[in-house]
Amino acid sequence: MQPDCETDPGSPPVLLRQSGGWPSKDISVEKKMHSTLVARRREVTRTLAMYLLTLAGIFPDIGPLCRPPRDVFLVPAQRENRHMRRIAVYRDGNKMAAQIGPDWVEGIAGFGDTVADALRDLAYSFADHRYELRGNSVGVDVAGEFIEVAASPGQSPADVLLRLAGMIEERGYQESDFPEPDWHRLANEKRLISRGGQMN
Repeated sequence: MQPDCETDPGSPPVLLRQSGGWPSKDISVEKKMHSTLVARRREVTRTLAMYLLTLAGIFPDIGPLCRPPRDVFLVPAQRENRHMRRIAVYRDGNKMAAQIGPDWVEGIAGFGDTVADALRDLAYSFADHRYELRGNSVGVDVAGEFIEVAASPGQSPADVLLRLAGMIEERGYQESDFPEPDWHRLANEKRLISRGGQMN
């Protein structure tokens, strides 16, 4: 059966709907296209959500796809130190050492009779050389847990380290409570740089 056409002089013919409905379509192709669009929409929504959470600081490091591009505008000191720093605690001769960075050349260490004293010495070095901390926070593994201290508004990196030293002392942690440093991970730590952009 041929579809009816309505003709009007001076205009092209307009196809009218057949009594049996429109011409049939390939339903399987349409479903595939719909599924693809839905999957892409979900991926875009997920990426946007993770990006917003990253901006809010909930997921500070979730991969290059969702990491805020604002880091390209940071000065070198901020870009190098924007993530939390881990402190390695170990014995060096007759002193305890608290180290940040890969070694004593590209990083820095504090020394003392106790871990708390070593952390205080590290804090004083940070203040003297005006070193930055990633995210202005530090963390250390001790007694099977991970202790992290973040700066309050207006606090310096040295203040953060002194707070951590006080916590270690108050809780009575001993040398034996600190695990042997992961030397391989430590060797791959980023260098430490000052607010002026100078390396240690």
